[in-house]
This record gives sequence, C-alpha cells and structure tokens, in this order.
Amino acid sequence: MEAPVDDDDVTAAPVAEVMSTDHGGHEESSPPKTPHDDGCRSHMSDLSLERQPRQSSVSVRMEAPVDDDDVTAAPVAEVMSMDHGGHEESPTVPCLAFASEHGYSIFSLAYMRMLDGADVRPMPPVPGRRLMTSPYGGTVLATDVCYRHPCYLVNPFTGSRASLPDLPIPFSEKEPIECRSDEPRPRCARVTDDGLAWDWSPRGILVARGDTAFFCEHGGERWTPVHQSQLGSPMTINYRGGLFFVLELHTLKTTVIDAGTLQARAKIPAPPVLGDVDDAYLAPSQDDVILLVHHAGDSNGVIFTNAYRARLRGNRRTPRWKPVLDIGDRAVFIDGAHGFTVTADPEGAKANRVYVILANRLTHPCGRLAVVFDVGFSDLRRPERMGRLKLNTGEVEPMWGQPHWIMPRDRSDRRQGYIN
Repeated sequence: MEAPVDDDDVTAAPVAEVMSTDHGGHEESSPPKTPHDDGCRSHMSDLSLERQPRQSSVSVRMEAPVDDDDVTAAPVAEVMSMDHGGHEESPTVPCLAFASEHGYSIFSLAYMRMLDGADVRPMPPVPGRRLMTSPYGGTVLATDVCYRHPCYLVNPFTGSRASLPDLPIPFSEKEPIECRSDEPRPRCARVTDDGLAWDWSPRGILVARGDTAFFCEHGGERWTPVHQSQLGSPMTINYRGGLFFVLELHTLKTTVIDAGTLQARAKIPAPPVLGDVDDAYLAPSQDDVILLVHHAGDSNGVIFTNAYRARLRGNRRTPRWKPVLDIGDRAVFIDGAHGFTVTADPEGAKANRVYVILANRLTHPCGRLAVVFDVGFSDLRRPERMGRLKLNTGEVEPMWGQPHWIMPRDRSDRRQGYIN
C-alpha cells in the first residue's frame, strides 16, 4: 500500500507528475489548470458535503410505516446473496456530475475530461431544480424547489425519463416529534431543512424527507412509508446488493432494509463515538459497510476523523461497528448524498483511499462568485493528509447546486484511468 500524498506535495507537483507517479508509462497528459483572474481570492471548502436546501411539500395519501421491531426476517447475509439486481464490486471509477448554466455536465475520471454530446444527452439548465444522482443507479432525481414542475428520474447517458409522484410530506411536519427526557441529546449533524436523500433500486426508489423514508415502485403513483427516524433525524440512503442502507445522522444508527420486501433486515447500533459528530458518511459494499465519522470541532479540511466497518456477509448476529484502518483492495467514494466502494486497481482508484468531491470558491474582482470542482483523497490511516487531483472542470456558479458521483448503469465505460 502506498503512503498518502501530503497537501504540500500535491500542490507543488503538476497533476501530470502526480498521476504518473508509480505508474511509469502513463501517456496521457494532464488537462491544463483552470484559468483564474489575478485578483481572485480563493479558499477551499467542501460544497459536496452540504445537505440539500428546503423544499416545499405536497400532500399525498400514504400507508402506515412498517414497524421494524415486528419484522422477523431472514438474516442480512442471506438477502445479500439473493438476486435483487445488485452490482458486483467494480474497478470502474465514477464520474463527477454537476449542473451549470451550460446544462448538466459530467466529468469522467477514467478519461480525465468532460464528456461531450456523444456520451451524455443534453439536459438544459433549469433554475430552481435540484439534481441528485444515484451513483450505481446511473440516474438523476430531478426535484423542484418551488413545485412549479413535476419530479422525475432521468438517465443522463441515455436521455430516458420516468415521472414520479410529488414528493410526500414527512411525519415530522404532520405531528409533534416525541423526545423524552431520558433520551440522549442529538448530535450536531450538519443538515439542511428538509434532509432530502434517495437512492435507486431495480424495483423502485427510496426517498427520505425529514424523519420519514418513503418507497415508490417504478411506474407507481403513490409513496409508501417504510422507515421513521428517531428524534426527527434526517437520513442518508444508499442501495447496494438488494438492500437499502438508511443512516440516521443524529443518532448514527443504521437500518438495513430489504429492497424487495421493504422489511428491516438488520439494525446496526451507533459506534462508540465520544463527543459530538457533525457529519457521517455511509459506504456499503457487497460484504460489509464502511462508516466515516467527523468529530465536531476538528480542523477544517479533514473529511473524517474515524472509520468503522460492520461485516454483513456470513454474519448471523447483529452487525456491529468496529474501528478499521485497512479495508483491503478497495477505495471509498463519498459526496454529500451517497457513499460506495470500488475495487482498487493499479490504473484506477488506489487501495485504502477515500475520495471526496471538493469545491474551490472564487470571488472575482467584479464580485461574481464561482466554484471550481476538484477531487480530494486521503489514506484511511492518515485522514489529515489530503492530496488533490487538480481537475479541469471549469467554473460554475454556486446557484446550480451540489456535485455528485455517478456511473453509467450499463458500465459501458470500463476504462479505469489514472486517478491516484
């Protein structure tokens, strides 16, 4: 396993040198740096890790949520071995997707360039839209902040589109949230007002708003409540191998839901974290789940301070989080909505590394604000030492929202690329 690259080393070396290190023979040259005005002032901030803004609500008829405690289901290891259309671990590196004034743009880490019209179908810019990807689903959820337009799913690689019912109202906006005096104080998770999260499965999609997660089958016309979080906690949702993984950000409890039956298959208690936590990222794989936690008050620029792993396959007992410093021949990718792992490759993602989307804020002399997206990486053993790929994605106005990871669903782009 290679040692992580210091920030100072990455800044000093051109991206071509960084990307050719330990590969000897990489023939592609690095893209030129994004031009900046001499009067620009910049500082690094991680926009992709911010949660999404508030969205108004539309009432829909719903069934009662599934009571997780009443479920007597098969162990999670059995569910993961069933055929639910889940993906195997792949060495394919993801693409960086983001909206801009020029439309929906996708930057391929495999080819280190923006994809053009031959690779991506045009998606014109629409102010007020929120676009959130499903990484392995290869699909974008388009929601309307003001509900002037309907919600839908779109595949940016093929242009196919499927309509969705209006997003449902969470239970926290219908009734008071119970909070007994003997319950622990919620951790200070950094979230937005409505806590929108979602992911795609072959059967349908799971969407979380506020404290409630709802399921809708593909082509369906109604939302079914599936899970309600404790203490009104917002959630993140990740799909992998026939299972939805729902992480409650206030309590750090994870519920594993069978995507076929919508029953809870396992509940993973919170790890033994000391002190407040201001962010957490879940990255499920075929055999286990990785949890990255960031302690409140730790220095800026560190994506996580602690890493945990819970084993799923072959585990007949309740999964438990255990600290981990080595995840073997895999790499973790996270953004503000999802996390996942890929198989490491000498010409792709490096083993035991965590990759995250970064954004460099720019202020031009005229006062115009812009961001330039990049990818940061650090070794699981040394999260305080972060390197950067120095991508050439161009400038984007902040109004267009957050960037996300995405991979073509058919995985036609199997080139790994040199991403260090």
